[in-house]
Amino acid sequence: MKKITIAIDGPASSGKGTTARGVADALDYKYLDTGALYRMVTLYCHQNKIDGRDAAAVTAALTNISMEFTTDGKALLNGVDVSKEIRTPLINSKVSTKFARNPDVRIFVTNQSKEIVAEGGYVLDGRDAGAAIAPQAELKIYLDCDAAERARRRAMDFGTDDPEKIETILHEIILPRDEADVETIRVAKEQGVCIDTTKLSREEQINQVKKMALAIINS
Repeated sequence: MKKITIAIDGPASSGKGTTARGVADALDYKYLDTGALYRMVTLYCHQNKIDGRDAAAVTAALTNISMEFTTDGKALLNGVDVSKEIRTPLINSKVSTKFARNPDVRIFVTNQSKEIVAEGGYVLDGRDAGAAIAPQAELKIYLDCDAAERARRRAMDFGTDDPEKIETILHEIILPRDEADVETIRVAKEQGVCIDTTKLSREEQINQVKKMALAIINS
């Protein structure tokens, strides 16, 4: 059976990671979270007191960064497992508004990702997944979702369904990221098959993408 590349893009908390991991498991493919690479760059700079607004310093730091993933999905930054450290609220607040906007960081992460997925048999999710990292992907998906629902999902990830917390996440994380990513979102939406996940369950999201992938694989 031939191996294809599946790229899943979409706004923050639209279900990219959940769907990509589920599809990878269902097809026995490898999973790549491209956002984790941006987070590792952000964490490295934070650990070394490099200000994200200092573009030259960030660019210089890239030569000191090595990133890879273990077969069981652990994120290794210069050989150290940082899977938990890159998911903290602090890194969340910095990655999209500062480091992911840096052109040199984007080129660095894109090149790293291209090397990883070159062999095929990957499901990747995240920024520029289909537009820049895997433009050759046989299947490109764009997951859309109502902003309020995405805020609720993010709050649940933090272990709360408190309405005030959800409102805070909506206005401090979701909407600012949407505004920062408006051009990236536009390009990804134009290139991918759009699926609205607002009212879909995890299983429904995965099954829709899996069905599309199998149609291509078996064609």
